[in-house]
Amino acid sequence: MNKKLIFKILGIILGIEGVSLLIPFVIALVCRENTAVFGVTALLCLAVGLPLSRLHTAKSRLQNRDGYVAVALGWIVLSAFGALPYALSGCCGYVDALFETVSSRSGTPETTCPTDGVVTEVLKKPGETASEGELLFYLAPEDGFILTCSLSETEAATISAGDPAQVVFAFDADELPYEAAVLSVSSSATQADDGPRYEVRLRLLTRPAALRLGMTATVYFP
Repeated sequence: MNKKLIFKILGIILGIEGVSLLIPFVIALVCRENTAVFGVTALLCLAVGLPLSRLHTAKSRLQNRDGYVAVALGWIVLSAFGALPYALSGCCGYVDALFETVSSRSGTPETTCPTDGVVTEVLKKPGETASEGELLFYLAPEDGFILTCSLSETEAATISAGDPAQVVFAFDADELPYEAAVLSVSSSATQADDGPRYEVRLRLLTRPAALRLGMTATVYFP
């Protein structure tokens, strides 16, 4: 195996990547955005790539085996250096950045969930086209179910944020009530048939394992 020739090819690839990164660098400079992530990555690519590209090789003929190795290593090296702008920008860690870079270079990009939660609605079906910035799904926090209830003005006047509450779910009515706390009381009313109603939002402190979004409950204020 002609190792020097393989490293020379990798150096040329890195040099091309370093020069290519000057394009987003200029765009970021014009738009007054973060240029350091592209500048630093370009310098690293050139710093590693240029010395490798100048390696002297006794044999310049590339064998089939050498070509396979060069292609495989080239894909890995490009992905490793291509992940640096993501990581340097602080938007994600290097492992996540590497995942995004590899998936984009392999033609199979994936969207990762930004936080833990429950998917409440998926807006796109497999095979449909999605545009950049388009909403794909709704995510509710897994550890913070929020309840809403409607109170009359007399009832709402006695409730304030931080007050305790007890919740009995319709599917679990025979069990003991679950503890909750008032998050907020609406400052304006909505008109209903029985008069003005105020929305109260509560956070469950304890919850049943079978709880699902959209279930109904009765709220008691001590």
